[in-house]
Amino acid sequence: MPTVRLVNVYFSDLAYAKDWYCKVLGFEMSQDLPTLAAELRHEGVTFLLHKAENSTVRKLGRDSMVTLAFATDNVRETMKRLKESGVTLIHPEPQFSPFW
Repeated sequence: MPTVRLVNVYFSDLAYAKDWYCKVLGFEMSQDLPTLAAELRHEGVTFLLHKAENSTVRKLGRDSMVTLAFATDNVRETMKRLKESGVTLIHPEPQFSPFW
């Protein structure tokens, strides 16, 4: 079975996205093309952040979007750390998902 090698995500504010993925989530920058894209790495997977021409603001549950899920040993501690880093969480408490 093939292994995931690349995830490509578009952002209207590329500078903000690079800062957020690196400083908040701990991704590592591997290549930066400031006005076009940034290649980041996380646990052997390459994330390509691309500059979008149109707004990437979406209505949760109504518009097409990308969802990433990360494993953690302590979800409540991770949520607390994300909140302290200025992340706005969709739910204040962990939510059950049959897909995890």
